[in-house]
Formats: sequence, C-alpha cells, structure tokens
Amino acid sequence: MWTAATPPDFVFSLKPSQRITHLGRLRHPAHMLPPFWEKVRPLGERLGPVLFQAPPWLKRDDELLAGFVAELPAGQRCAMEFRDASWYDAGVYGILSLRGVALCHAEGERAPSPLETVGATADFAYLRLRDERGYDDAAIALWSERCRALLDRGDVYAYFRHDHDGSNGIAAERLQALLRPAE
Repeated sequence: MWTAATPPDFVFSLKPSQRITHLGRLRHPAHMLPPFWEKVRPLGERLGPVLFQAPPWLKRDDELLAGFVAELPAGQRCAMEFRDASWYDAGVYGILSLRGVALCHAEGERAPSPLETVGATADFAYLRLRDERGYDDAAIALWSERCRALLDRGDVYAYFRHDHDGSNGIAAERLQALLRPAE
C-alpha cells in the first residue's frame, strides 16, 4: 500500500481515470464517481485534493458542471481543470464556489485559467506548472510571490510537469525552499 511506503505526513493527490472525465464527459456522476471513491478509500486522511481534468473539447455547460460537483463528497478537496476558455466565467466560478471546488490553473496548457481566479473558489489553490521552457530562478521567484499570497488564504498544491532530466524536480525544490518559513 502506498501509505506504508511514504512518510506519515505525505498527502496523495490523485487524478481520476479519463473514463470519468473524457469518455464519460462528466455525465452520470452518481454512477461514475462511487467506484473511484471506493478504490481510494484506503488512503483515508492522507487523500489530498483530487483533480478532475476536463477534456480539451468540452465546452462550458453549467448544468453539467452543477450536476457533477453536487456529487462530490462533502469535505473532500477537489479541483477542476478546464481546457477550453468558455469555462472561465463568473457563473462557473459560482458553481465551483458552492462546493468549494478549486479552479486549477495549468500554466503552459492551451487555455489556462486566468491567474486572478487561482484560489478564488475554494479554501486551497491548485497549480499545474507545465511550461515546456522550464522554470529558471526568475520564474521560480515569481511563482514564490504568487504562492505566498495564496498561502495567506489557504493551502497551495503546486505540481511541476514531469521531465526527463530532473530540472523540474529541482525547480520544485527551489520553490519549496523559498516558501519555507524562516527559522
């Protein structure tokens, strides 16, 4: 089990199968979501935010979104990543806010959410830092400032794009060091 192989304070953040988001297109959440929640139940308190990534071709549909987020378990941190700009609207933010679902900002993707929406719909922020150019010291310093402002309002979950040379892992460590409280 993953929990036995990680430190006790390690929190798992998951992204469910495309069966829910892409094939199911967020429809029928009362049928599609329970098997996922049942499978992750053994993580218990160590289950962190769950990211639902909508397919890039899915356009804004407030009724669909409202039905989907209504089926998310109360108290479970969830985030939505939209990849079509039609979703970036006050009505959508209102739907997410009703259930405390974070709007994911995915830098480097085709249609990232506006930066000013990060942390606006939930008590936490969810960032995917995926710029293919990577993150030099200036970029890390900028994200450090942004994250510090977000931390004043709640937790921040920031994930860097996987790479083959480890540079994004080093960037993540640099960001973490800049955000660590002074001793």
